[in-house]
Amino acid sequence: MSVSPTHNDSIRDRLLRSIPIRIAANKAIDHNPYISTEYLEKREITYRCQVRHRLTGETLISSSVGRLYVTEAFSNQPPRITDSKPVVMVKEGEDVELACAAQGYPVPDYIWARNAQPIRQLAFNRVRQLDGSLRISQVLQSDAGVYRCTVNNSVGSEMMETQLIVTASLSAEMSPRIERVDVGKGAQLNCTVSGTPVVALQWLHNGQPVATNSRIRLLARDVLHISNVERRDKGMYQCLAHNDLDSVQASAQIELGDDAPVFLSTFSEQTLQPGQGLSLKNAFGIVCNEIIDRHLNLSAGIVLSSDSMACVASGNPIPQVTWHLYDAIPVPDSSRYRTGDYVTREGLLVSYVNISSISSEDGGLYTCSAANDVTAVGHTARINIYGKPSIRPMPNMTAVAGERMSLTCPTGGYPIDVIIWEREGVRLPYNHRQKVFPNGTLTVVDLERATDEGRYTCIARQTKESKSAQGSLYVQIEWYKDGHKLTNGFLAKTNLIHVTEYSLTLAFESVQPDHRGNYTCVASNAAGSSSHSASMVIHVPPRWRIEPIDTSVVKGRNAIIDCDTDAYPPPTISWSRAEGLLREPPNEFKSITSNSHLRPYENGSLAIHNAQKADSGYYMCAATNGIGAGLSKVIKLTVNVAAHFESKFRAETVRKGLEARIKCESIGDKPITISWLKDKLTFNPRDDPRYELLEAIVSDGIKSEIVIRNADRRDSALFSCVTTNAYGHDDTNIQLIMQDFCLIY
Repeated sequence: MSVSPTHNDSIRDRLLRSIPIRIAANKAIDHNPYISTEYLEKREITYRCQVRHRLTGETLISSSVGRLYVTEAFSNQPPRITDSKPVVMVKEGEDVELACAAQGYPVPDYIWARNAQPIRQLAFNRVRQLDGSLRISQVLQSDAGVYRCTVNNSVGSEMMETQLIVTASLSAEMSPRIERVDVGKGAQLNCTVSGTPVVALQWLHNGQPVATNSRIRLLARDVLHISNVERRDKGMYQCLAHNDLDSVQASAQIELGDDAPVFLSTFSEQTLQPGQGLSLKNAFGIVCNEIIDRHLNLSAGIVLSSDSMACVASGNPIPQVTWHLYDAIPVPDSSRYRTGDYVTREGLLVSYVNISSISSEDGGLYTCSAANDVTAVGHTARINIYGKPSIRPMPNMTAVAGERMSLTCPTGGYPIDVIIWEREGVRLPYNHRQKVFPNGTLTVVDLERATDEGRYTCIARQTKESKSAQGSLYVQIEWYKDGHKLTNGFLAKTNLIHVTEYSLTLAFESVQPDHRGNYTCVASNAAGSSSHSASMVIHVPPRWRIEPIDTSVVKGRNAIIDCDTDAYPPPTISWSRAEGLLREPPNEFKSITSNSHLRPYENGSLAIHNAQKADSGYYMCAATNGIGAGLSKVIKLTVNVAAHFESKFRAETVRKGLEARIKCESIGDKPITISWLKDKLTFNPRDDPRYELLEAIVSDGIKSEIVIRNADRRDSALFSCVTTNAYGHDDTNIQLIMQDFCLIY
């Protein structure tokens, strides 16, 4: 090879990066070599290539040699940069070399600046300039920035910029690690990320992305604030940070403080026939002759039963539920009674009482009480069972003089027409401090030991007419849906279960959308029939039918981003856009209103007409129907710019013998190229020694210029520029007109 003595060129970009390589001029030198003027002055040097295997350590030296011949320049030339890099990435603590090699005569000078400030050599020679290259040893974070290399001589100058990115291993830490907060209070988690660069930071809750709203906000991308904490907010939170080389995560936990127990579902009053089974359980139970409309999520199970009820409580700590009859009498401990409870995955306590083959004596006021460290709550409802009146034994009671006393008669049997109270055989009330209520409760105020202490007796009676009532014991029970009689197999994932001769349960294994409708329970015997109906509304949260995806479009063209969901009730689909162009991570989304440029359609699609570069960014499609948290997806829209020229033709005139310059400036996304034609024929300016081709990558495209020394008539022609990138191509024409000097005598 041969070069002029002004040629300074770094050849490291020509070396393979997959293995360490060293180039030797009769000896091994640095693996990032720089051929300096000191070597060039020797005029003739031989080079060998030495490689070393990274794993085995084996080294090989090439058998052939390369020679470098240096020749003299023939004329002055302005500097032209031949080797540089726009971006260099290096880890903190490593060495780096920023290349800047140029050709020109006289020999050009090199001046380096960082962030527009001239570079001064640091102590211990950590920053050194070797001819055109700038070498930095043991790189620091503070060394990052934009470095400018300017080369100049007496003929001209040229400049290039290199961005130095210094990376450091990422680490993340969240504080506090455990945040214990009461329901209704506020909580805040901080994510501290060390290392650079941090390209994006994402928050997760129990493995799912955190959905921000008016209650859950990002005060900064590394600060998560939750106001008015709810039970669903508890769990594990993670922050994930990453860049192109590294990713880290940290975690913290939100625990709930004490929360008073609350009943979410309770049983109601029922009237049953003896011999049936009674089950006070299951949050989704519905009584056949007293059906309540339910709004159920698709994934929930449900049992429609003639004897099913519930007592479900929430609280923190999880409350303890106990069962009593008439407040003070524990539920009997016998083979016919079974009590139990379990905790759902949502942290709800479901407590139940099962009574097999009930009799009239099992009737009465049943109370479930839920208590934890905060407080206690209770719920009471009556269970009526047809049969003769009965009264349970009442425990002795101690009261305080001057206070109020209340006694409830623990009756069984149904119907009870009259309840009478007596004290020491005397019927009550017999003074103004005593009162007997229709439900059988006796109250005595301002107790006096002398007149109120003693033995109290309650008597329950049925009227003669109610005792002589007759009817057929056989009852036929049937279920109907939307007027159609139900049998096993009529509806998918349903079963009709005969519990007793007076009970027919319609059980749903897994609720489906087609289970929506009107259900009727019909009970009949020889004496007549009775029925009751209720509607089942199946609410289905939104699910993706067409999930939006990242989309790219060429500037000036139209784009449609599809977004469609399946849900009931039908969802509302809306589009919003993140503030700022491609800000990471996207936040602060603003609703999109329909206009001539951006138009959300009723089917959920978003249409973009005549896309512009400013339309690039993050868009979010959200679907809500009031069921669950809703559904949303953030996608990225990229608007690409096709290679093009702003003008299609121009003419330029130059005098014979002078210098001519022909410029083309193409706009478009990179990578982008420009090629030249002369009179519509393929043309390489470098093939003519009078021509010089100059090219430069700029922020919005590429510039190409042909410089013609000592122009003559041969150069009078139609020059064409053809520009191309991945998104399109274009051309422009320049007519170069040559003029002769006019001599006037």
